[in-house]
Amino acid sequence: MAGSKKDKTDDRHRLPRWLKVVFTIAMVCVLLFVGWHWSLSYAIDREIAAIRERGEPVTFDDVLAMYPPIEGENLATELLEAVEAMMRPSEFDRRYEAGELVLKMPPNVPTGEYDLSGESWVEFEKDESDSNSHYDYVETPSDLLPYLGMMEYDKGERLCEYALPITGKFLELNEEAIRIAMAARTIERGRYPIDGLNSKSNLDHYSKLRALANLLAAKARHDMDTGHTDRAIETIDAITAIARSLEDEPLLISQLLRIGINGLALGTIQHAMLHSPLTDAQCAELDRIVARLRFDPHARRAFQVERVCGLALFDDPESLITGGGVIGAYEITDAQMLAHRALGTIKLDRLTYLSVMQEQIDITKLPMPDRLAEYDRVRGELDTLRDGRVNRFVNACSANLLFSFHGTDWIKFRVIASARVTRIGLAVERYRLAHGKLPEKLDDLAPAYFDKLPVDPFTNQPMLYKLRDEGGYVVWSVGRNLVDDGGLIQNEFDGRWHMARQDAGFYQLR
Repeated sequence: MAGSKKDKTDDRHRLPRWLKVVFTIAMVCVLLFVGWHWSLSYAIDREIAAIRERGEPVTFDDVLAMYPPIEGENLATELLEAVEAMMRPSEFDRRYEAGELVLKMPPNVPTGEYDLSGESWVEFEKDESDSNSHYDYVETPSDLLPYLGMMEYDKGERLCEYALPITGKFLELNEEAIRIAMAARTIERGRYPIDGLNSKSNLDHYSKLRALANLLAAKARHDMDTGHTDRAIETIDAITAIARSLEDEPLLISQLLRIGINGLALGTIQHAMLHSPLTDAQCAELDRIVARLRFDPHARRAFQVERVCGLALFDDPESLITGGGVIGAYEITDAQMLAHRALGTIKLDRLTYLSVMQEQIDITKLPMPDRLAEYDRVRGELDTLRDGRVNRFVNACSANLLFSFHGTDWIKFRVIASARVTRIGLAVERYRLAHGKLPEKLDDLAPAYFDKLPVDPFTNQPMLYKLRDEGGYVVWSVGRNLVDDGGLIQNEFDGRWHMARQDAGFYQLR
């Protein structure tokens, strides 16, 4: 009897079987969750260790170590001084509106758009259904400035009767800035003050350098139109010095800006070639300027540093929350980010980011034709990361931070192609001066002007060249679609962009 009572008492204190099962399952889940967290942390640590073993940067301190101070003259310091001496177009307009400047403006501003071909003001009806159409209405003097204003001038086109004196006055007011920039072009290296670099750094020298490059491009164009071609060539050299000042800066955006400024210089050179006949000495000097341009000294390093920037944002993921100032293509709310961190999926997210970034960095080792297929594959991976709510939650950060390097690489290779066709065009002009006729084929240019003819960077095959029935010639690269579209270049036929069907090249009308 006593034993029976004891058994009943034990039964009351014993956990129900179902509760034991629940407790066991919960403990297994906790252990699995902890193990999953640990395995992800271990995988991330291994990836980071592998990056360090390859000598690649992981932190911003590593990035700054790649960008040591310069002893002696600093090109960057001089260019920033030139920027500080600049008058901005907005100040130019303010002085005009205040009556401090007397400028001759077109008669019906702001109701018309300037028709450059007919040198008259005409009315246009905007076609709202055409998403590619745009009309740059001139309302202020700065709108007429080449490169700095709203008007778009074709290569080889002279500034109109209103733009020429207005540009001249603007350049006169920027004489000190131009003088400093021109004197600085002989300095070889530059380093900008980016110490203390982090994911939230405001690198305001980018916008300043763009403004200075556009000012010099406007000066070069004005010099050509006023018969000072030699002075224009010196100014083009100064534009390339701005790009050169960014050569050692390890950030991807720095290298993109550098490539863009080089592209601006090349466009200005092509304008000079179309504008009026150049002498052999002028062509040789322009060829020297183009030949010293460097487009790919630190491309892979820039992508590696971009990975550092992404990793820093994983350490501060709130920056990616809507309204946080750094948001990508997909909205992330506070609640989503909180859950993302609590569940540990942010570690899986970070691992995905590291994996895809490494894939793309490795792709940059391949020749361009092979890169395109690999980039297409990576784009498919990126689409999968962003496909559906679950994927966008699990990859909340990487879905916003990751992008295909394809577009960045295409910009670089297109400017490289532009540099090569520009050099070939200059050689064609020198051949014309020497022989009184255009070469029948590009092989005629070697060995007089090239030891070896430049090749198409997109295919590693010879550049393409043909004489135009209307006079002149076209030299071109096949461009990003790797298809020869017969030398179809912007403004060559109907003045519109053919993004799917467009070669990269230069055409001469005479």
